[in-house]
Amino acid sequence: MRAAVVTSGELRVEHTAEEPCSSASLGAHDVLLDVLAVALNRRDLAVQRAARTPYVPCSDCCARVRAVGARVTRVQPGARVVALFCPAWVSHEPGRP
Repeated sequence: MRAAVVTSGELRVEHTAEEPCSSASLGAHDVLLDVLAVALNRRDLAVQRAARTPYVPCSDCCARVRAVGARVTRVQPGARVVALFCPAWVSHEPGRP
């Protein structure tokens, strides 16, 4: 995994980090994504300021599913997905969970 890491109280990339990431380490309900693009926004800054630790900003992203855990049923490898900061929104219709 390659990530831009923010360590100060600003949305400014301090450094990038690479870590090996394997589907073998997935939990039963986990989904491993290849992130294609991210949106950085105020929430990212607020989370980083509150955490006071190195933080990988990414409130919203679009990605392709690389692997899924054994109990994942909604997506399959190869699916194109978006991760949005709307945790209860799972339908295609705004306003309906």
